[in-house]
Amino acid sequence: MKMVVEFLNILRWPKTSPETGTDLDSHLQIPDNDSSTFHVYYPNPQHQTFYYATNTYTCGSCSSDQLSDNVTLDKDHNQYSTTASPPGDETITISKVRSGTYSFSVHNFTNMDNSSNYKTNLRQSRAKVKVFYNDQGTLVRKRYNVPNDNGTLWRVFTFDSSGSGSGFTRVDNMTYETRSSRVY
Repeated sequence: MKMVVEFLNILRWPKTSPETGTDLDSHLQIPDNDSSTFHVYYPNPQHQTFYYATNTYTCGSCSSDQLSDNVTLDKDHNQYSTTASPPGDETITISKVRSGTYSFSVHNFTNMDNSSNYKTNLRQSRAKVKVFYNDQGTLVRKRYNVPNDNGTLWRVFTFDSSGSGSGFTRVDNMTYETRSSRVY
């Protein structure tokens, strides 16, 4: 079975000296079937895939078609990765874009507490986000660079397929957050 990908989001960051981005995490808030939202992210394995067939993070008795209708954190770079230090990358795939607003953020998991360099490490990480969106056969590409501002949470963009133009709105807002579960 070949899965059609409508939306691919890639977060990447290079090795820097001194090292500034050890574990940056992708967070995606997605619309669900009941006009509310879900949060796809790591560190909880149960929050890495959302299934539209069940409108939850589980799909035990789903058919193969239902299993492929999801939003998935495909790759997470963390302290247990084969190469635990930078460069790092993470990917999130949306198999079918739904109506509603998606919101993507990057959280500096390594420095989310009040470590000595938590204010500047995310902006100095040189993190980049690339997005590939299949808009009815037309490939839309977007690129975002981490803003030159202090913080541990970078709100990168929002996306709404019913929006004007390509549906993307750049946010580029830096704030501080100490817990992954509170990003959304």
